[in-house]
Amino acid sequence: MTAILAGGLAILISSAHLSTSVVLLLLATSPLRVVLLVGCLLLAGLLVSGAILLFLRKATGRVLVIIGNIGTMAGLGVVAILRSVDRSLLGPFTSFSFELVLLAVMIPVDIVLLLVQPTSAWLARSA
Repeated sequence: MTAILAGGLAILISSAHLSTSVVLLLLATSPLRVVLLVGCLLLAGLLVSGAILLFLRKATGRVLVIIGNIGTMAGLGVVAILRSVDRSLLGPFTSFSFELVLLAVMIPVDIVLLLVQPTSAWLARSA
């Protein structure tokens, strides 16, 4: 059950990346925004592929989702630093949004769900 919840959270987190990617794609006027776009797409790919592998009871899925979550936390830190340096660098991402709060809550919950014993046992039963 915890693995399924973790996979569902990973898909929700990746949907946040995809929505951000759409906005960045429409407003990609600077090299920084293009780099952010590529990062968002890469993290969304990691999270979705990890969630699918997790649903298939593959331990690799857990690793991919953890890497994607850590990358998302790092990305949130980069956005916070860029926001404090120069608000014009990020364009529409200069305001504090509900999405950032949700990500800040969902990522640690997802990591905890991936690391608890029931997830390990559920993944081990497939082997």
